[in-house]
Amino acid sequence: ADALQLANRALDAARTSTKPIDRAMMSIAALSVGSSALDKLGRREQSIAVARDALRRIPANVELKPREAVDVAALRMRIGDARGAELLTSRLAAIGYRHPAYLSRNMGK
Repeated sequence: ADALQLANRALDAARTSTKPIDRAMMSIAALSVGSSALDKLGRREQSIAVARDALRRIPANVELKPREAVDVAALRMRIGDARGAELLTSRLAAIGYRHPAYLSRNMGK
C-alpha cells in the first residue's frame, strides 16, 4: 500500500514537469511502480489497466533508454504481451545491457 501511495505521489510530481518528454517518461515510471504495487496487492485487473495506461503514454518516435526499456518490457509482460517484451529484452541483450536488479539477484549464484 505504501508503494502505491508513493507511485501516486510520483505521478503527481511528474505532471508538474515543464518538458513534455520528461513528463511522459516520469509518468511511465510512476505508473510502472503503481502497476507493480497493485499486482502485489492482488489487484490484477487494476494493475493491467495501469500498465496499459503507462504504455499508451510512450511518445511516438522516442528511443527508450535501457532503463526505460526494462520498465516497458515489464509492463508488456504484465499485460500479456510476451512477444513485445521479448523484442525489448533482445535489443537490450544485443547491446550488452544487464539490469542492476538482475545482477544483484544472480551475483551470489
